[in-house]
Amino acid sequence: MLRSSGASSSTTGTPEDLHLALSSLVGYRSAQTASLATKRSSFKHLAGRQRALARELAYPERQERVRQAGEVNAAFLEALAGLARRETGALGRSWSRTKGGRGDQGRVHEMIKQFFLPLHSLRSMPWASLLTA
Repeated sequence: MLRSSGASSSTTGTPEDLHLALSSLVGYRSAQTASLATKRSSFKHLAGRQRALARELAYPERQERVRQAGEVNAAFLEALAGLARRETGALGRSWSRTKGGRGDQGRVHEMIKQFFLPLHSLRSMPWASLLTA
């Protein structure tokens, strides 16, 4: 469980640590949207042959899958931030004041990898069909 007060230790951080974590979780959607907008803009400015090659490699379809995955991730992270807010009583704080309102997205990406990659690897196990039954 996250804690918003008390002495800093290896398991509990400062209120500022919690503020950064919550800002980062809540800021994921806008950071992801901005990143994809930059990539779309870059794609539009490619020379004709380069754009044709990118289309052959299904770049637009891949970007759409990234957008859809980002929406799923954002919903999960916003729910996680809501849970943390309820658990810690961090209700009155504005979470959008860190690094342009996006927090530390590098840590968010690492957290997503740590959470979702083990789940993905479970699907390849022989008994994975039991997980969906």
